[in-house]
Amino acid sequence: MPLLIRAVRRLLREYLLPNLFRLKRAFPRVVMPGGFVDRHLSHIHFDGNYHAVNVVDLARLWRQFPEEKLEPVLNDAVRWVVGGERAVLRWWSEVPPRRFAVVAFAEALYHLCMLRRSPDDRRYLAETMMQVEDLGLGLPPHCSEAMQRSFPAHFKSHAQARRIGACASPTSAHRAAGMAGCQSNAGGVSH
Repeated sequence: MPLLIRAVRRLLREYLLPNLFRLKRAFPRVVMPGGFVDRHLSHIHFDGNYHAVNVVDLARLWRQFPEEKLEPVLNDAVRWVVGGERAVLRWWSEVPPRRFAVVAFAEALYHLCMLRRSPDDRRYLAETMMQVEDLGLGLPPHCSEAMQRSFPAHFKSHAQARRIGACASPTSAHRAAGMAGCQSNAGGVSH
């Protein structure tokens, strides 16, 4: 690693991070430059995983109060996740304890798709749902409700399978419909 990068990382690690709480106390803000949403002002809390939950909360707030000017904040928050060749989304997917953030981000995108007709939001939602499927996670709560309304015959057959104790394995039809089979996660709801 080049000397300059090592020096900057050392300065951040030894001086900025231990004093981050002082900066947060002096200049409190919810939205950081670049789109990161951070609701905690404590000195030890700086969690990139919780960004997805914050975006869900902002999207729900905007659905409840559409007159609020939250669109620029949400645009930046989504860009923070999907920008840079989806590095944050890939980072969330790498380790199981962080994977709840992928499901939460999918729910945030669902809310945004209900608020506006942006092709980018719909594309991001489709890509995130495919990632949820690939990781074997459950559907976000609002997405599972929408899927049950959209594909009632599919959910009826799964309900019958659950009554007899069987769980059908995911098929290509499940993947085409964007469903996560019978697996679930704390961040999502299985069907």
